[in-house]
Amino acid sequence: MHSALFSSVQGPAQTAPLERLARVLEDVGMPEFLAAFPDGQPSISDWAAATASLADDVRPVHEFLLLGRAVDTRILPPELQECFPQLSEVGILDHQGGKAQLIDAVLMRPLGLWLFAAPPSPFETDLYFGADSVQLARQLDIVPGSFVLDLCSGTGLQGLAAASRGATVHTVEINAAAAAVAGVNVALNGFADRMSRWTGDLFAPLPAEAVYDQVIANIPFLPGVANEPDGFAAGRAILRRLPSRLAPDGTACLTALVLTTPEGHVLPGGLREFCDRAGRGLVARLGESWPVEAESSLVQTLADEVAEDEDDFADRVDEIVRGFRRRGVVEARTAVLHIGPVGGAGAISFVDSVTEGRA
Repeated sequence: MHSALFSSVQGPAQTAPLERLARVLEDVGMPEFLAAFPDGQPSISDWAAATASLADDVRPVHEFLLLGRAVDTRILPPELQECFPQLSEVGILDHQGGKAQLIDAVLMRPLGLWLFAAPPSPFETDLYFGADSVQLARQLDIVPGSFVLDLCSGTGLQGLAAASRGATVHTVEINAAAAAVAGVNVALNGFADRMSRWTGDLFAPLPAEAVYDQVIANIPFLPGVANEPDGFAAGRAILRRLPSRLAPDGTACLTALVLTTPEGHVLPGGLREFCDRAGRGLVARLGESWPVEAESSLVQTLADEVAEDEDDFADRVDEIVRGFRRRGVVEARTAVLHIGPVGGAGAISFVDSVTEGRA
């Protein structure tokens, strides 16, 4: 039996408070406030500095939602207080002793969409949000009326972006905490009538007959030190089932890490073979780059993930750098992989989105 996740925030009686909250956020000027900051890397310290100059009647709302500060509930709008049961149910609100405070989440507005998620961080968290999330959402080519599947959907940005452009969307997320918060985000943006949410591992919880015009997946792509040197294990699992779930002229957009050697770009294993076998082409749009040096955020993040303690950290950094250099890797790039009937069967091309954006 397949069931949508957290139906308690899908009915009219449950979505109405969140929809009213969205209108209040407009009234207190939060969209304009957030529009002054980058979508992909908002800075809590920059928000804090700007919030300090706001008028007394709107500052508490901003401090509560954007900065994660404990606020006296009596000075918060009643429409916000009406949402406390939903926010508590999904685990992002601590409300006691007349004070309320968000837990492990803040409210953001990437691409004009309301999103409760963890503040941007290079580390994987239950409520992850980062520049790669925005990079993928920006590159989606959504046809109004199309049927879209968002795998590894997290707190929901890609699915929300597709729904905002007129698609009907199924989302799947294995992490229950992220899936629960995604339900709040769906209701807050007013998309409960066009988005259905599922919990489970990739395609497993979906109706057997469902076939999609586009499949999106913001997969975790940090390479493992031992068993998954390219970080594309989830991507390969998606590719194995993709032909049976994608319409004949359908497309897929997956995130990945592309490594660069003196000979050129190196795609994660299995992609070229998939394109040849499935008769599809691939365009890899390259984004942020990291040098494979001890000081780079990529190497530092990988070392932090595997180091047993602080003393072990430096050894792990050296091990990771040596591993990349043994393979001739000089740089790593985030990438959005566009797979579909482009360029002919098995055609592979690379586009530098960073350089393209500066042109």
